[in-house]
Amino acid sequence: MAQVRPMRADARRNHERLLKVAVEAFAEHGEGASLDDIAKRAGVGSGTLYRHFPTRQALLEAAYLDRVEAIASRADELAADLPPGEALGSGCTNSVPG
Repeated sequence: MAQVRPMRADARRNHERLLKVAVEAFAEHGEGASLDDIAKRAGVGSGTLYRHFPTRQALLEAAYLDRVEAIASRADELAADLPPGEALGSGCTNSVPG
């Protein structure tokens, strides 16, 4: 079985930056947002984008998962701090960070 090496710090930063920009671009332009524009806005080349996300579908899935995880994290925070009714109401008025 192949051993997976941890991502280098610069590669991890590029991955995170690409994902952040992709979430924003997909929110602004839909799933057809330009991948070249996403790479440019993230400050990396298109080769770097494709190294991290080999297909548009891979990037879309990662962006979607990122948002779902942010929503789940926010729900956990609200549930820990507020009674259920207040947490539910509060979750409707507060935006998810990111």
